[in-house]
Amino acid sequence: MSQQRSVLAPERSAVHRLGAELRARRDLARLSLAGLAVRVTYNAAYLGRLERGERLPALEVVKACDAELGAGGELVRLWHVAADEERRRKARDEAVLDARISGGTFTGAQDANGSTAVGTLYRPVTAGAYPEEFGDAAASVGRLVRLDLGRDPAAAADPADPELWREVSLRWLTDPDDEPGPLLAQGLAAGTKIVRAATDMFSSYDYQFGGGRSRLLIAQVLDSDVLPTLNEVTPGSQPVAAYLSEVGALLRLAAWTAYDIGRHGLAQAYFAQALRLARAAGDRLLGGRILAGMSHQANFLGHYQRAVELARAAREGFRGQGTAAAMALAWSMEARAQASLLRRRECLHAIAEAEKSLAHSDPANEPPWLHYFDDAELHAEAAHCFRDLGDTQNACRHAELSIRTSKSLYVRSMSFVTTVQATGHLLAGDLDQATALAVTVVDTAADQVRSRRVLAYLDDFRDRLARYPDARATRNFEEYVTGRLSSVS
Repeated sequence: MSQQRSVLAPERSAVHRLGAELRARRDLARLSLAGLAVRVTYNAAYLGRLERGERLPALEVVKACDAELGAGGELVRLWHVAADEERRRKARDEAVLDARISGGTFTGAQDANGSTAVGTLYRPVTAGAYPEEFGDAAASVGRLVRLDLGRDPAAAADPADPELWREVSLRWLTDPDDEPGPLLAQGLAAGTKIVRAATDMFSSYDYQFGGGRSRLLIAQVLDSDVLPTLNEVTPGSQPVAAYLSEVGALLRLAAWTAYDIGRHGLAQAYFAQALRLARAAGDRLLGGRILAGMSHQANFLGHYQRAVELARAAREGFRGQGTAAAMALAWSMEARAQASLLRRRECLHAIAEAEKSLAHSDPANEPPWLHYFDDAELHAEAAHCFRDLGDTQNACRHAELSIRTSKSLYVRSMSFVTTVQATGHLLAGDLDQATALAVTVVDTAADQVRSRRVLAYLDDFRDRLARYPDARATRNFEEYVTGRLSSVS
């Protein structure tokens, strides 16, 4: 049966006009979403979201579609119109947010056309996102924390900047170490323990309840317990390096929770500052872990080649400090991105390298924030890969192995892999089993885990299920989702 098409609304915004034009060009070429996805090497569900105007795509995606559909540059032109509209909107929102953070009043400044236009697209979040000077990094962390605690809905849709990923990975690989400065090492041992304990506590909380419940708690600890000290220290002695490593790990967690609830620009900026502190600490292992997280985010947002580059930068950036689990993590991130690009051979090679590395892992030699990456996690990554490659048998097999061996602590991860398993059964034509599994994820999203990513996984599953609009399982599942998730955002 054919999938029931959503009704487009090109009048809503330039992004929606771009999506409508993309669908019109695809229809003219008589291509399905799946057919176009194969030709431009982007995920079909992701392209569907672009057609519905749910996000501004990366320019590289639009260029690929424009060329494949013979649009003669029209899609690219509409992208620039949409990007300009997004910049103006962000400028207005950011000026208001800056005024609220500083306690001032925003009166606005107008351009020649009478439109309010103050600032630039990424100014509040990523200005100086990977500063040259360590002191500037401490100031940037303070700004991010104030932005995070502002709880302003205007900043909720902050986008990620694909060029920033390339910049920070290059800087990580090529920048020299920081010069030692005047030290404030007294009392840092206690501060290091406090930050480490916070990271351990909030990591567990995040695994079980999602970024929507843990993010602001992390920001409050950064504001009250970290910023006063961070503003006083400079890179140098071992106590300072240990402290900066722990702060970098907590910032990475702040990035991860922001990513989990869909605040992608904020997450990207937190990742960048965490990487900068890892460099100041000389902690190549932590830096690689952060780059792997950036790769994960880039892949989720559809920037697949960037995700490959970031995963490789993670491996190269370890420079001898990478543990077995860290190398396995970096290889698995590359595998995920290669699967998204439908490069089966490269994906299988990366999975094999990840398995080889993890086989030599000893938890005693791994930092606490890498203990989560075990056999169950690697099976989950493999399940994602095989799902994206269309190999339903292996997707289900690895998902089942992951669920069977996973610790009960990792509730959100179980939701992801259960949805992948459900998708595998759906692709195999078993709608009853697929929806039965997906219902358990709906319950978790409704009752326990606050995660935009979990909801995105369910949206992807529903998009695939919509190909069977007349099936009883589809109707029952949609009714259940509507009832359980109507108040969840």
